[in-house]
Amino acid sequence: MQSRFQILEHVSRSACSTVVRALDSQTGSQVALKRPITIDAHWEREARAFALIPPHSHLIHRLDEDSDEHGPYRSLEWIAGRTLDGLQSDETTTRHIVRGILTGLVGMHDAGFVHVDVSPANVLLNAHGEAIVIDLGNACPVSEATPHLVGTIQCMAPERFDNAPPSIAGDLYGIGVIAYRLMAGHYPFDGDTTPQIITAHHRHQCSSLRDQVTVSQAFDHWIMTMLARNPSERPASASEAFGSLLHP
Repeated sequence: MQSRFQILEHVSRSACSTVVRALDSQTGSQVALKRPITIDAHWEREARAFALIPPHSHLIHRLDEDSDEHGPYRSLEWIAGRTLDGLQSDETTTRHIVRGILTGLVGMHDAGFVHVDVSPANVLLNAHGEAIVIDLGNACPVSEATPHLVGTIQCMAPERFDNAPPSIAGDLYGIGVIAYRLMAGHYPFDGDTTPQIITAHHRHQCSSLRDQVTVSQAFDHWIMTMLARNPSERPASASEAFGSLLHP
């Protein structure tokens, strides 16, 4: 029996899954073919998120989910582009990228989910420069969120280290981290070890963007509001954050 998918390129391998670029013989289209290393909570959470969050132009799309002779698979839209890892940009480009991420998160949050791991590695820029939020394996309903340190530690909100569950405010903090890193070329709170990174988040001392790069006072203020140490001082929603970005 001929396999439905022809592997074109190995893309990534994590502790949870593998991703390859493949040609789907049924549709004639290229897809990102994801297979689990083992069927675990990460795989199941992503399946649930795809089932309950409506498709959105700034969220990765699931095309199919099934099993074949090689085991379970999930086919996702193939996005020819790159993640935000290692990317540095000017204010105009950063604002555009951030607006796309916020738009995607509005779709998630309106469906009652938080992403939990908003980070440079989990945002793809497509060929048109539009931001697409990917990897919903840690996404969970806000109402069911429990304290756990899953995610990218440089992008975690400080309250997460104090046993607070993932939240909308935590997702917004991650966007603040992304915006800062895109502008400055480094994380606002970092270190050589996990304890050092946690301490940096808690002390909440980072270099001013305006001392490092050309940035407007309004955008610098917006980023620092997203990075507020106290979650109640961040915007109340992704929609509010989007609005304040357009109208500071």
